[in-house]
Amino acid sequence: MSAAEPTPAPTEEAAQANGREPEPIPTDVQQEIDRLCDGFAAEFRGCLEQFAQAGGARAAKAAAEDSAAAAAEAAAAARTSGLQLLAEGIGRIRAEQSVQAAAVALIDACALFCSRAALLIHEGETMSGLHAAGGGALPDGDTLRRLRFKTASAAALERAVVNSEAVETTGSAANVSAEAAAAFQYNESDRVHVYPLRLRGKVLAVVLVDGNGETPVETAAVEALTATAEAWIEAIGARRKTAAAA
Repeated sequence: MSAAEPTPAPTEEAAQANGREPEPIPTDVQQEIDRLCDGFAAEFRGCLEQFAQAGGARAAKAAAEDSAAAAAEAAAAARTSGLQLLAEGIGRIRAEQSVQAAAVALIDACALFCSRAALLIHEGETMSGLHAAGGGALPDGDTLRRLRFKTASAAALERAVVNSEAVETTGSAANVSAEAAAAFQYNESDRVHVYPLRLRGKVLAVVLVDGNGETPVETAAVEALTATAEAWIEAIGARRKTAAAA
């Protein structure tokens, strides 16, 4: 080391190695050091809190966005599933080559969009059972085939036939007839939807659907299926006439 260079002050370790205690730090210097350290600690703690809050807000926002995206995805999946079911139902109807088979396919398809579905044939002044489907309590085949009553004894069904329009009603005997109420175990608290099945302005039958089980009535789907069945039944009749004339 040259003479011009200052001799470095001994370190704390060197002073202890030489058997001497390090010189004490002046009180005012120690207080300033403590103040600066406390200030840095407070500032650092504040930064951590801000970071945590920002991170929490970002996490909450991301969670909300994820939740909204999940809800939108679930809704889209439900719509897609519903449209697929509707397309399958329409396909079932259009695959049939007879009027009765198309009517049965209509009820089976409607049962995908309600708890129970049934078809009652309208003949003159009477109605009779043809087919029923769904997850709720259903009459057995014999009971359904024996089901017959005067249209005038079922006010809501008669209104659907006379006015050729859909009717929403209760399952009371006065509305659906005592016979139908007993066969389908309807009561006054049940909501029953009635859809006329028409051909060239004449009501051939009525579709009864209810949502009294776990599956509510999807009215738009039932209406679409009924309209499809009307058009397909007419097409079947037209083909038969064409074949007969050939």
